[in-house]
Amino acid sequence: MDFNEYDELMKANYERNMEILSGFEEHLIAKGLTSKTIKDHLSNIDFYINTFLVNYEVNKAEEGIYSLDMFFSDWFPRKAMWSSGYHVKKTIASLKKFYSYLEDIDLINDLMYKEFLDEIKDKKTVWMALSDGEYREERMNFFNMDEPDDFVFYGEKVDKKSEALNKLMTNIKEFSEKNSWKFLGDTDIFGIKFKDEEEIYFCCILGNAGMEYGINIYRGIKGLVSYFDLIMGNYDLEEEAFASFDSIVIIFEDRKDIYSEDYYLIDYSGVKFRGKKKWPTIRIHEPGLMPEILTIDDEDKIDNITKLMKVLPNITDYLKDNLDKASLMKEGKCLIKVFDGEKEVEEYALNFESYIDKYFGKNVVRSYSDLDIKRVLKKCKRTDDLWELDISYLIYTVAEEEKEGIFYPLNMIIADVKTEMIVGHHMEHPDNPEYFQNVFLNLLNEYGTIPKAIIYRPNSNIGYMIDLLNKLNIEIREVKNLHIIPEIKKELYEY
Repeated sequence: MDFNEYDELMKANYERNMEILSGFEEHLIAKGLTSKTIKDHLSNIDFYINTFLVNYEVNKAEEGIYSLDMFFSDWFPRKAMWSSGYHVKKTIASLKKFYSYLEDIDLINDLMYKEFLDEIKDKKTVWMALSDGEYREERMNFFNMDEPDDFVFYGEKVDKKSEALNKLMTNIKEFSEKNSWKFLGDTDIFGIKFKDEEEIYFCCILGNAGMEYGINIYRGIKGLVSYFDLIMGNYDLEEEAFASFDSIVIIFEDRKDIYSEDYYLIDYSGVKFRGKKKWPTIRIHEPGLMPEILTIDDEDKIDNITKLMKVLPNITDYLKDNLDKASLMKEGKCLIKVFDGEKEVEEYALNFESYIDKYFGKNVVRSYSDLDIKRVLKKCKRTDDLWELDISYLIYTVAEEEKEGIFYPLNMIIADVKTEMIVGHHMEHPDNPEYFQNVFLNLLNEYGTIPKAIIYRPNSNIGYMIDLLNKLNIEIREVKNLHIIPEIKKELYEY
């Protein structure tokens, strides 16, 4: 085949691919996905079918279903400067939706799609490791050049700077230069409240122990409760605590340890960082979701974090001179600074207990009715049984089929103290913790009995059950540690 024939073949294949992509886009719109999610999927698939599949010879989009291993094991980690385990996951999610669509329009059959899914299941972990392993190390060696002003990313020189990112990184750099971890510990929590926002941001400086340097900013009441769950050890496994965070985390790393996405943000901001533990990484944590890496498209999040980082240096300067106000935790309180824009207008001491109680007294959603309670009380007899109850995040993620995203499900376990057996077990999406109320009522109806007492260890998710238990006149016993359920979890997770 001469060059002209090859060029014609490439053009015809490209035009066909664009028609397929157009249909795929309409398919995603019909599924109700957001415009940003659709844009991400189309970008991932365009790269796969219009770059990778035609890199060596011209392959049709449907033929690419057999090329996953070549792509993820070698081509993607070598050729894509942004490749990482995180991006492998994102690309796989896009490919699943794309080849499911090709099955719908009869370009592949159901057997091909099943084998495709089986290959992903068998090799996904290896593919992620390759993009986070030796090839990433080679890319990091490239990053270790002295100030690579001609850094190339996504195949193009980054010569445009973002004003919004410049403000964010400038404020982050100013905060890091304060070295506030030298005089503030991880229990010296303080709050920031903006007059135009309802939520309070609770800040915890990291680095006093000399390990990780940075700041964890917990959002609102849920963030505060996740902080207390962490420091009080209200979990059986560290992974459960990790999945419950509702916070913005900024950690300063060595240059060689940051991801390419982090370097891209820094480079695009135009702000220079030098030295050990000076290169910022920004992660957005939401309960039950995978940590999200900040991107240049997250304009609202960039503005929000910038607003916080702008006022932080003045607060830490104030606390340096007033350490007694940084250590109000022992009194069950913390200092709150109120701002109107960048101007401080008020400060006060917040009582944690009353703040948390006020929230859960008003904001717990009910998924049951008073009639549901009456039916259970009429049908079920009371016993002397004692049940342990735990609602925490599963330590493994699952993928939503209909919606975009990977998440940690909430996992409810109920165990009988006497028999040490599981009485009930149910998993739910992290957005719907109130659904456990109906699961519990159905369980009582199924057994025809009501236990004498529920034993639980406090955490934010248990809060959705307290009102229901009170209405059922079930005795509630709060303990520091459960005895049966942690052992059940060990067996489940080891299995």
